[in-house]
Amino acid sequence: EEAPIWWLRVKQAAERGATLIVANPRPTKTDRYAAQTLRYSYGGEAALVLSMISAVGSQKTRLPDWLAGFKAGAEAREAAKTLVDAKNLVILFGQEGASLESTQALAQACANFLFVSDHSGKPESGLIGVWQQVNSQGAWEMGLKPAALKHYQAARAMYIAAADPAADDTALREAIQNAEFVVVQELFLTETARLADVVLPAQAYTERDGSY
Repeated sequence: EEAPIWWLRVKQAAERGATLIVANPRPTKTDRYAAQTLRYSYGGEAALVLSMISAVGSQKTRLPDWLAGFKAGAEAREAAKTLVDAKNLVILFGQEGASLESTQALAQACANFLFVSDHSGKPESGLIGVWQQVNSQGAWEMGLKPAALKHYQAARAMYIAAADPAADDTALREAIQNAEFVVVQELFLTETARLADVVLPAQAYTERDGSY
């Protein structure tokens, strides 16, 4: 649901025989192709992965003492063992219901699991961020990264492209309103664009020359 193209790739992999484990706070259409599903409360995604590291990681490497506080249930231990024993391991993480901070914590936990399970740096294994917009990965690799709230609050000027933080978070809306000068580049007159001093146009892919 967050990224339909990735969903198709995951579905096809499962149909070819890949073992799929899905962790989500709620049921999704991916569950029907999963060998195992794990449930957690919103905000508990990183804790679930850390508990899986704690359950099996000590067999691979020495873990920090603070990880002992993350206890995995039977289902999480079973899933962790399956992943550790896999020849190839690809972890996809999304951001549904997650803040910037909790998404960062989840990404780090997943990267740690790859390392502890001895899959880090191996061919056909890795970590994939599931972005809702197709250009987000490219923007990230070019150095355009979301800022923590404290940076927004301290900003005197803002340039916001293809995002609507004012609609996403009340605190971000207040930070934008408090800035001295705001430029927004966007396709639509979003809540953020309504707060801008200058609104620059953007082209949709359907307005560009090319073949699709």
